[in-house]
Amino acid sequence: SDLVSKGLCYSMELLTSPNVKADFLPVVLEYATIMTKILRHLILSSLPSLVDDAQKVNNNRGQNLDNGSANNKNQQFIQNTAKAIDNVFEMLLKYIPLSCNFLKERTSSHPFEHSNDTINDNIKELLEEFYTLVVTTQKAHPVAFSRFLSPFLNLFSKDLEQMVSNKETEPLFAIPQMTFLGNVISCPHYRPDQESNESMETYRNEVQNNGKRAITSHGDVSIDTVCVNNSVKHVWTIFLTIERIHMLVDASLFFMMIKDSQLTDWYDDAESFYIERKNAVADDDVIASAQQLYLSLLESKCGSVVVEKLSSFINRLDEQIEAAH
Repeated sequence: SDLVSKGLCYSMELLTSPNVKADFLPVVLEYATIMTKILRHLILSSLPSLVDDAQKVNNNRGQNLDNGSANNKNQQFIQNTAKAIDNVFEMLLKYIPLSCNFLKERTSSHPFEHSNDTINDNIKELLEEFYTLVVTTQKAHPVAFSRFLSPFLNLFSKDLEQMVSNKETEPLFAIPQMTFLGNVISCPHYRPDQESNESMETYRNEVQNNGKRAITSHGDVSIDTVCVNNSVKHVWTIFLTIERIHMLVDASLFFMMIKDSQLTDWYDDAESFYIERKNAVADDDVIASAQQLYLSLLESKCGSVVVEKLSSFINRLDEQIEAAH
């Protein structure tokens, strides 16, 4: 994993270098995309056990061990691998914004020249892999991912806020960002109520088993209650402020708006339009993804804040219609 992450880092440094040759870009992008796919496979298959093992190594750090022993070498390997995975997510936090800006600069400065550019398609594919890595890891391993929660929550929410502010009706990556935010808000392992928090329930089962690893649908796990409580704090105290909830509601409503072309489809064939919308999947449809985010907010602890904001909006609807005229 360390070798692969270094390969990804090297390719991304080349991509963002002002001296890179245009002919070399497709090779760099393809290499970075392949490295990201490999990393996703490695992380999804090993992250929980790796975090658990790394924690044990840290707890045993004060013990005197023979430097040449197999046990010490194994501990060093675990620490190095855990550090490599940390580096991967730190790189994603750095290179997702850089890659998005790189793509925007190419399309905005020479829109016609790059409209059918293969390089642009390659950048989009790489970014899709970046987002997929983050979204799938959080959903598959929410507790192990919790140390990366706060920075990705801030990054994706700021991006969404910027899209709404700029009134971007054709957002490139709003879907994975809203999917991530919706998954976090509705995640049973981050619930603020200790009784309904799935991780705390697993921990109670672990205690009942005399401290042994609890058996769950995801296999045998050991719960770090400090990690769980920090996750809850990051999501429900630090991140989901009243202002942030209002922003997320605004974003979900903005992306749920039907476009003019869709209105035409509805006028032409309302039944077909209804069936198409009903079958839309949040993974590849902006409106469906926005609906998922909205429902996650509404059905969560902050549901009352969502209802209050919507009530205020409805009460001022006549004023807004009159102002529009």
